[in-house]
Amino acid sequence: MKEFKICSNKYCKKEKSVSDFYKNKKLKDGYQCWCKDCMKLSLNNWKNNTSNNVINNKDYNKNFMKNWYKENLIEHKKNVVEYNRKRTKEDCLFFIRQTFNNYLNAYRRLYNDKSDLGYTLDQFVEHFSNQAKEIWNKGLKPRIIKINKYKKETIISKVYALDNLKIIEGSKINVNE
Repeated sequence: MKEFKICSNKYCKKEKSVSDFYKNKKLKDGYQCWCKDCMKLSLNNWKNNTSNNVINNKDYNKNFMKNWYKENLIEHKKNVVEYNRKRTKEDCLFFIRQTFNNYLNAYRRLYNDKSDLGYTLDQFVEHFSNQAKEIWNKGLKPRIIKINKYKKETIISKVYALDNLKIIEGSKINVNE
């Protein structure tokens, strides 16, 4: 084991005892590249050159992120929509997940129903994945239909129970949409 190490800071480059270096398990020799003195000096320089608002003020950071989000919201939404549109054309399981999620959200908004389904979206996708993939491989979009029609305002867990849903062949997949 080494007893000495050279500081890699371009202003220092001194050979020092390994006890003058902070430990770092990620590095090969187990110690930081810069000595403790250089690390402290670097941190102090950063603190002096950075406003206290950024370092200490949580409200400043929250407001900064809120403002950034407001300024970039439209662009961010465009990117998300474009990503979802691309992925929906390419990925069968993503397509049925998105479609089913849209059905659920519409039903919940229409009837103000926030009750639990009794299964997760992942369980839904897993349950219907084989059928959906077969339909997708034929070049058709899988459609989710309800087998039994219930009266309006029936609880969501009954309407969207797995045994009340079926996947059928839908329209052709249009890659150029």
